[in-house]
Order: sequence, then structure tokens, then C-alpha cells
Amino acid sequence: MQREKKRVAKVSEFADPKQVQEEITYLEARIEQIGYEGDCAYERAMSRFFTEQANIRRAWLQTI
Repeated sequence: MQREKKRVAKVSEFADPKQVQEEITYLEARIEQIGYEGDCAYERAMSRFFTEQANIRRAWLQTI
């Protein structure tokens, strides 16, 4: 049985760093609204997703 590689979302090389920072700010605000633990499975999944997306964008900003 062959394992599938985990897909890693990437930020476009043409993205504007200011826009990426705004996206991080938006994602962090959403995490605060939902809460880090969430009240249900959906909210916990969304919190994990938003955290992952913010981390991807932070990592991208450090590469430029």
C-alpha cells in the first residue's frame, strides 16, 4: 500500500507581503472568534485549518 504525500499549500511567489500579512491578521481574528478549542468538531477543525494557514503564510514571509 502506497502512502499519499501530504499536500502542502503554498503562498504564491507573486503574492504581496502586505496582503499576506493582512491574511494572517484575518485568520488570527477568526481563530480568536472561534476559540482555540471550539465548541464542536466543526469549530475545532476550522481552528486547526486557520492556524495551519496562518503558519504557512508566516513561513512564507520569512523566506522573502
